This record gives sequence, C-alpha cells and structure tokens, in this order.
Amino acid sequence: MATLVTIPGIMSDARTWAPVAQDLEPNVDAVHVADTTKDATLEAMATRALNDTIGDLIVMAHSMGGASRWKWAVRRPSGSRP
Repeated sequence: MATLVTIPGIMSDARTWAPVAQDLEPNVDAVHVADTTKDATLEAMATRALNDTIGDLIVMAHSMGGASRWKWAVRRPSGSRP
C-alpha cells in the first residue's frame, strides 16, 4: 500500500480533503496532510511535504497544491502516483 498525501489549494486547509481522505483511509497505510502554511514558495512546500513522508505516495492536490505537486514530481518521479 501507500501513504495518501493531500495538498490543499491556496486559501484552503486540511478540511478541503478531509471527507475524501476519510473515505480512502481504509485503502492506504496512512494519510498525510501537507502543511502549505509554513512556506512562501512552491519549491519549499514540495520540499517540506517530501521530507515529511516516506515510501510510495498517492498525491491528491488542487489549485496551488497541484502546482506544488508538479515541483514534487520533478524531485521524486518514482514512488509517487498522481
């Protein structure tokens, strides 16, 4: 299995993905909500999220979170599924 990573969009927080993550939680090892409030750049957000997770990842993102996800994919092309 894998860790489900949710990345909220701009002006959003963990509540954005909470209902979906809750429904999918039985099908993954863990759920991680990326904290996009501590960094000023997409690169920094991607770095923080990558440093906070290990193993295979399933990533769900939208808006700014989706843009951050692309930065992430460049750094870790294997081991994560869009």
